[in-house]
Amino acid sequence: MIDQKRHCIELLDRIRNELHSNDFVFIQIHKLDEELDLTRNFSKCRITDLMAAVGSDGHMYPCNYHPRPGGHSYGSVVDNSFQDIWEGELRKSLKCKLPKICPAVCDPFKTRANGLLQKSADLTKIIGFDHFGRAVSNIEI
Repeated sequence: MIDQKRHCIELLDRIRNELHSNDFVFIQIHKLDEELDLTRNFSKCRITDLMAAVGSDGHMYPCNYHPRPGGHSYGSVVDNSFQDIWEGELRKSLKCKLPKICPAVCDPFKTRANGLLQKSADLTKIIGFDHFGRAVSNIEI
């Protein structure tokens, strides 16, 4: 059987080397040589306030781990407007259940993003939104 990790690294190197152009740049966001921490370390899924996933069935889901048989859907974007679903009661009721109704693990991006958003919310409670906003605006990247 082929070593999947080695094969993925070879494919990513091929993409990086053969497809790079002025119109396309490959940006790798997950490091394959590090052990992933998929442990959920948050009690509220805040990243779903910023994103959702639309499955091949036309339904909007809280994230890319939900579009599966039995996954929790906000509703069909084929039959309803995006705005109606995003602002709808079904989404509000499902958001209250996240992450309890989610699969056992989150992907590394959402785990890190939810951790950052949780710390931001905690800090905002301590120092206030205005002070936190000023502090964030002064961060140099």
